[in-house]
Amino acid sequence: NAKMHVGMRGRFWGAYGKPPNDAPEGRYDPAAPPSPNFRNPVHCADLSNDGFVYVCDRLNDRLQVFRPDGTFVKEAFIDKHTRASGSVWDVAFSKDAQQRFLFVPDGINNRINILQRDTLEVLCELREPLLAPDAVDAQARELQHCIKTYVGVTTRVRLLPPQGIERTLTGKARRVVDGRPKQ
Repeated sequence: NAKMHVGMRGRFWGAYGKPPNDAPEGRYDPAAPPSPNFRNPVHCADLSNDGFVYVCDRLNDRLQVFRPDGTFVKEAFIDKHTRASGSVWDVAFSKDAQQRFLFVPDGINNRINILQRDTLEVLCELREPLLAPDAVDAQARELQHCIKTYVGVTTRVRLLPPQGIERTLTGKARRVVDGRPKQ
């Protein structure tokens, strides 16, 4: 039955497509071989337009990619020496049809890593402080440079702080309340 009902469990698997193992892992050691298990809980499982599942194994500082049947495809470690709450907090896909880029926030190191989706290579990062009102212009310029370097086009970039002033590369500023521009 291809129909999924609320409350039903779909397919599930552990790291590397193996059966899940929820045994305690002990303390994370970035110098040790990669864990054969996810460190619980995983913090995202998102489906790309072309049907791959991206799983954020935050506490192991890695992003793993699977086919929908659980077959392991590849992985990337991001800021592997990060401890505490890990470096792979979530994943978002770029809005182009091919979803060529991934945006991976890292709350411990205060950055957003931008990855080439097909290789999982980190292309660039937006560094701390994330969306601080006095850093919005610098972050917009940094993101603009990344886009021009890797995408090859010039794009207008707009970052919205939760409250305060919205700044764009065109120099315009608007008041922002609750993350939305106000006239």
